[in-house]
Amino acid sequence: MTELHKKLDGLIELYKEDEYVSGRLSNFIMELLPNYLESYKRKDEERTERKEKLQEAETLFMGTFMNRNRYVYLSRPEQFLDHDGTWWQACSEDDIQYKILSSITQQGDLVPWKHKAKISLMKQVKQRNPLEFIPESSAIQGTLGMLTMFFPSKNSAKYFLTAVGDCMRNNKTNTYIISSSLRELIREIDQAYFTYIGAFTLLSNFKQKYHGHDYKLSRFVKSQPTKDIHRVDNELSKRMLDLLCIANHYSCRYGSADRFLTRVTEPSLLEYAFFLKDSSPDQLVTTFLKEATTSSVGSSIKIKHMIFVWKKYLDERHIPSPIFHDDLVGILKEKLEYNEDTDSFTGIFSTYLPIVSSFLGFWETNIKEEVDAPELEIDEVIALFSKSNGSKTSSHITDELAVELITHTYPNVVIEDGKTIINHVCITWDKENEVRTFLSELSTNESSSCPTNLYEAYERYTSRKANMMNMSKCCFEDICRGEIGDKVNKYGEINSEYWG
Repeated sequence: MTELHKKLDGLIELYKEDEYVSGRLSNFIMELLPNYLESYKRKDEERTERKEKLQEAETLFMGTFMNRNRYVYLSRPEQFLDHDGTWWQACSEDDIQYKILSSITQQGDLVPWKHKAKISLMKQVKQRNPLEFIPESSAIQGTLGMLTMFFPSKNSAKYFLTAVGDCMRNNKTNTYIISSSLRELIREIDQAYFTYIGAFTLLSNFKQKYHGHDYKLSRFVKSQPTKDIHRVDNELSKRMLDLLCIANHYSCRYGSADRFLTRVTEPSLLEYAFFLKDSSPDQLVTTFLKEATTSSVGSSIKIKHMIFVWKKYLDERHIPSPIFHDDLVGILKEKLEYNEDTDSFTGIFSTYLPIVSSFLGFWETNIKEEVDAPELEIDEVIALFSKSNGSKTSSHITDELAVELITHTYPNVVIEDGKTIINHVCITWDKENEVRTFLSELSTNESSSCPTNLYEAYERYTSRKANMMNMSKCCFEDICRGEIGDKVNKYGEINSEYWG
């Protein structure tokens, strides 16, 4: 301001003898300058207001666009992807830019900044990775379905995927011993991970044979009982990125493959995977002798025949030998009477034992027919069965066995895709009331902290400790839509008015 005063004083002093210029200066300062300044101020305020409105519109548009469109970018292959509601599909940068510009034009209020908004959105898209998203239930079930040729149950496929996800999250503590039938699948996953992510040997801790690994950190992966190498078909090969996303999701959801095993109701899978975890060669041989042999005066088994019995014992359990030949023979000689002349173990012969399980009592007591009931999944029924008091002695059941028991005993029960039971509820788990209570709890918070869409609501729901257990995302969203009504649109976006 001092410089302005000096400048003005200087001009007045300079032209004080010039009446004409002094008059023009006086008129300009007294009459014109205030109007000019007022005009400049008004235009500046209009520009500021316009900029603020455009910034607000840009922020709203970008948030809405990114929520409604799952565009992502893979830097390694320099590939943009779009999500079709189930799977990830390749798309071009031009396709995304066209979608952005056409959406801006349709909305109207952001047209002056459409190129600025386009650049900002493309930057955000390039920062998004498909691994960040929770896979859709349809993609999970589709992938598990394609893996049935490799794994005997859905839980065994889930365990494998969770172990793959652990490797993706740099947790390679465990060594996974697999059947040779999975060799092509492992190779395909390794190749896909390099193609999409750019890292080599993702599954370097997956081994086809036991090579003296630490028992405590060794895990068996249960696969279909065959020695043939299964080929990865074209459909599964096309869905390798989705498989990686599901694997990463499972690892994040369960924490690790070991933790997954402690949460599933398939004891045989847990026992198989942890076969070596708390054991030792000496304990394994002791168990083998107890289960596969019995004492018999006058009987004997040659060493080569005992090794065959050992192999048969392991084959029936689909387990590769976890003890080297010489070590096995040495332990057997320590535990049994051995005749060097005949190269035989004396006073012993072989035998085997069966197992049994039960399920129908739980169904009869707890599962009831109810028209238009929320979907009830087979694995949910098994989990509820495991929690019930009457299941302690009969919980050896897989998804496949449960479906077989239900369809045989209750032929009128409809099960879609071998997964979802229609028009039935479990009286110990009121899904609708659980969701209703959850939404009520959220509504007590400040509206600004409440979820803006069903996706975010489900994320919060799965973290809720009061849940009996977590229902599927699809079931949760169906119940929410019934509870929220017209306050949630087709994109799953929740109107803030719903929260009050």
